[in-house]
Amino acid sequence: MLYWANINNVKVGPLEPEQLASYGLTPDTYVWREGWQQWCKAKFVDELQPWLYRQYGNSCGYAGGSATQYWHFDNRAAGQEHRPPMPSTYLPWSLIVTLACCMPLGIVAIIYSSMVESRYAAGNYDGALSASSQAKGWCIAGAILGALKYLWMIFYFMIAICRVKPY
Repeated sequence: MLYWANINNVKVGPLEPEQLASYGLTPDTYVWREGWQQWCKAKFVDELQPWLYRQYGNSCGYAGGSATQYWHFDNRAAGQEHRPPMPSTYLPWSLIVTLACCMPLGIVAIIYSSMVESRYAAGNYDGALSASSQAKGWCIAGAILGALKYLWMIFYFMIAICRVKPY
């Protein structure tokens, strides 16, 4: 059986399973073959298990059965493209945190926010989810730190007002 694979964000194929292994097949590599409606991870394809086992042993997480975890790449052979929705970039929140709360943490959030769209466009949905989660975390951390900063400033201002002696 001939397979297509997305290895390092490059589609290769059609290839035999042993050829796929030589290209760097991993358990999380998405593969497709004629007759399938969608792409799936190699660890869920029974025919690819011998090559994965040689490289990764039982650590690849294969549970047997059929391909159950799918993410559709640009699947022109199947005649359609199905993708889950792009994760949130949190870019507006990153900008607000940068400008109003905590610049260093906001800049990190902006960097992760910008990674979401590029990873999603490259077909790396897991990477896009990870970048989205990181952006959200940095936004929350920046907002909390900014709120603490403003509370400290209000507290300090109140102490300063109380110490002012009237003439």
